[in-house]
Amino acid sequence: MEEKDLNSMSFDEKQDYLYDTVSDRERNFLRKKKKVWTNDMNKLYESESDYKYNMELKRQKNRLKKLEDQYNLKKITRPHEKPIEEIIIESRRIFFDSIEILKKGKNPIKLYLSNDKNKFASSILFIMIGVILLLFATLMKNP
Repeated sequence: MEEKDLNSMSFDEKQDYLYDTVSDRERNFLRKKKKVWTNDMNKLYESESDYKYNMELKRQKNRLKKLEDQYNLKKITRPHEKPIEEIIIESRRIFFDSIEILKKGKNPIKLYLSNDKNKFASSILFIMIGVILLLFATLMKNP
């Protein structure tokens, strides 16, 4: 085999060159050493990745627990779970606020779609207006 300059070779080329130039006894030693080194590295990597996974799992559980505690402390309720009195008050507020906005000549859609409370209250308001119009139309039709 011809001599090569080891400094000009990449790491893999050096390993291959050194492996080719050694005796059988040294090759067996290198194989065993490589096998042991690879197994140790795999164990180390697996233990690190398990540790990272467990830590991430703990972080997610803690985050979920904080959100649940926050939900329970604030007693967050969905709009349709509120008592009927609060729903009527919200609908009345939306009705008067939309009249004020219409007096100014602006569009009240932003008010209706601003949050869940307003969406629910405005939908209840529209349903009530529709029912009232339907009743009036029925009364006007039948003499």
